[in-house]
Amino acid sequence: MTVVLDFQSILEEMQAALETPLAVCDKYGIVLASSITQFSVNSLIPPSLLRTLDSKKEMKEDLNLGTINNLVLEVGSDVLVFTFSEQLLFIAKIAPNVNLNEFLPIMDRLVATLDQQTTAPPLPEFLSYDFEAEYTMMLTDLQATVDKKRLESFKSLISHMVAKKPKVKEEE
Repeated sequence: MTVVLDFQSILEEMQAALETPLAVCDKYGIVLASSITQFSVNSLIPPSLLRTLDSKKEMKEDLNLGTINNLVLEVGSDVLVFTFSEQLLFIAKIAPNVNLNEFLPIMDRLVATLDQQTTAPPLPEFLSYDFEAEYTMMLTDLQATVDKKRLESFKSLISHMVAKKPKVKEEE
């Protein structure tokens, strides 16, 4: 059973709680819902930004951290807060005077709550296919065809040789 999430409703509820514009992206960088003008729905977040966000694994290793939940980028007069969940990326556009010590825990709790309520759709079951059996069957069929053609060819050759057999003259 696949659950379809209404990301726009989720976004509106989160915006009401945080009082800031938000965007929701999938793990590939496709914007699913947004109230941030730079991130329009059904568009991709800029590749350079996506590369920066993807480098969080290296950052985590370089800094010997267990996890990185948030990244904060100051862009001009705005601050973009990127919060990571299992399958989604949340972007909040906040003013520079917002206290991050208060904002980040609230954002993390909202995202953690959303992660608990949603589950990834189950992977479809794929039937295993026995290529070796198929290959063996194909070789058997091929050999039978070759043997049948060979027999027909030998019959044809023998018939041809018998028909052209030189007649031996009987001695008088």
